[in-house]
Amino acid sequence: RGEFGHQGGFGEQGQMSGKEGMGKSEFGGPSEEEMGKMIEEQERMMKKQHLEQMRRGMRGLEQGLKQITKMMDNLQKKGIAVPTDVQGLVSELTAALLKVRSATEFTEDIEAAMDVIQEKGQDLGDVGQKLGMLEHMSQVAKQVEKEFSRMDKELVNAKKSKNAAQFP
Repeated sequence: RGEFGHQGGFGEQGQMSGKEGMGKSEFGGPSEEEMGKMIEEQERMMKKQHLEQMRRGMRGLEQGLKQITKMMDNLQKKGIAVPTDVQGLVSELTAALLKVRSATEFTEDIEAAMDVIQEKGQDLGDVGQKLGMLEHMSQVAKQVEKEFSRMDKELVNAKKSKNAAQFP
């Protein structure tokens, strides 16, 4: 009849016993175990994406390291010593970059390598400027040597000319 408490009314219908809802939350969603697995999977995917973003972000640093390494090689070929702290910085950053580039998942080692890159990567710009100045100074020294050589030749030619008596 639809009265409260009778068949067809608002009573016992729609209620589940404890056994009917096993494996599901009380609202019909996934169980705690399933939720845990879903959260783990989501965290794993986020870490993977984070690692990929870091790799993309390091392309500029890799290019900078290549340039600085090339500058160091050029200076050494010219006989100019590269400071040991610069060599150490380049070695440390190169090792950290290789570690991150070869990583397959985001671990504590990768996080430590990223910390090194963030801390020391900013110093790379200063190092690049200093090495650039050293390279420039070596070019200036070479130009000065050429100019002295040219002046010496002019002096020798001037002494050989008719007016050589003017030069001691």
